[in-house]
Amino acid sequence: MIKVFDNFLPKEELNKINELLERPMWSFTGGGVSDDDSFTSRMWHMDNLEKDNYFVSLFYIIKDKLKINGQLLRCYANGQTATQSGVPHKDDGDTTILYFPTPWAHYIGGHLHFSGEGLTDTIEYKQNRLVMFPANLTHYAGAPDKTYRDLRVSLAFKVKNE
Repeated sequence: MIKVFDNFLPKEELNKINELLERPMWSFTGGGVSDDDSFTSRMWHMDNLEKDNYFVSLFYIIKDKLKINGQLLRCYANGQTATQSGVPHKDDGDTTILYFPTPWAHYIGGHLHFSGEGLTDTIEYKQNRLVMFPANLTHYAGAPDKTYRDLRVSLAFKVKNE
């Protein structure tokens, strides 16, 4: 089941996340291959955030707030510029938690899509929104509009349920 939480973190926390995601740690190594091997995508990636004390402590805040029991497997950020789309895929772990820190307007695109036999659900990208779902649901991030001149960021927490 997909769960959506708006205005999830206090403004101070949101600002701290955006500040940390501005560090020069991005590489063009994100993206991947679709589940059916028909398409490959490339996007910006900030990896190994599960080794960063701030993001580990943020995971514990999220766990407490959502009242979930699980272990953090991986944490990273994906960044997409104009026209960079993700591909349909499933995640590792049991539960995926995505947090959207970027200021946004719905008409820019970049929404989170779930698919099965076609498109099954779309969750609008919205700043300070958290989305939690089973990792085995096929999903992908849509591309920001071609006029967008910044970075659409999603912060991913991959969780092993206990």
